[in-house]
Amino acid sequence: MTSDLLAVLIATRNRPQNLLRALESIAASGSIPTVVIVVSSGNDVSQIINSPQWPFLVIHEHILGYGQIRQKQAGIALIPDYIQWTLFMDDDIVLDPQAITNALRMIQNSSEPILGIGFGSYSKEKSLSYKSRFGSKKLGKVTSDGRNLDYTLSKESVSTEWLNGISMWDRSVLHLYDFPYLDSKYSICEDLIFSYSVSRNGKILYEPSCQFTFQLDEPKLVNSFDGFRANAYWRLYFVLSNPHLSESKYLFVQFYRTIKFLLVIKSHDVRRLDICLIYFDLIRIVLNRIDPILMLRSRKV
Repeated sequence: MTSDLLAVLIATRNRPQNLLRALESIAASGSIPTVVIVVSSGNDVSQIINSPQWPFLVIHEHILGYGQIRQKQAGIALIPDYIQWTLFMDDDIVLDPQAITNALRMIQNSSEPILGIGFGSYSKEKSLSYKSRFGSKKLGKVTSDGRNLDYTLSKESVSTEWLNGISMWDRSVLHLYDFPYLDSKYSICEDLIFSYSVSRNGKILYEPSCQFTFQLDEPKLVNSFDGFRANAYWRLYFVLSNPHLSESKYLFVQFYRTIKFLLVIKSHDVRRLDICLIYFDLIRIVLNRIDPILMLRSRKV
């Protein structure tokens, strides 16, 4: 069944085989989108894009440079006017055949307007551990220090304050994906920043029947020095961009993140002094009220 009001947007870079599997999973869905928009950088993927096997229209744009933010904004500009819902999806994702169908059913059956639906996978073991620490009421919450608490541990639909990068959005909120700083290599927190702004305007939720799996089992970027550094500045940007969040609480939590990272990083990978200097720089940014965009640009994260 083709869903005439649905598009899928995929940002991809240097992973042609993963992109192929992602497209195959979309083609095998119970609800097939009208159009799939692929914005690539790096290696050429035109041979995959131009395959006659796809049961949907593929719009492809190749851009120079890097960064998922730049790619997503380019893709949003290509969404046809008749499209009502757009699924943001990474190139290393394989969708469950019923994931899109279940999301559309949830939208149709909801008693109130929904602006966004999150996809995910449920782990009973992780769920029990989380509930023992935080309690189920905090699923999907954004804390005052800028942390986004996991919602994919829920067995049931749950209203949330943020959604990850594999999520479906109403056309009316896509203009909120507005990042004046585009040159980020890692785009850490971009999904949090966008989805949290949407949640302040209406209802977004996680639907556990919308399942997917990852093709890759890569180490978390934040475990590297570059990832730790980017995460520190981008999360501060998120806190500074939302005045009701607490800068002092962010610095308090970031202090413990810094200590933890100092204990696990290998000394030959990076100087521990450089890690400490990041934390002192964060304090200076808060005290001197440095503009968040200027902060990101000058730190080149």
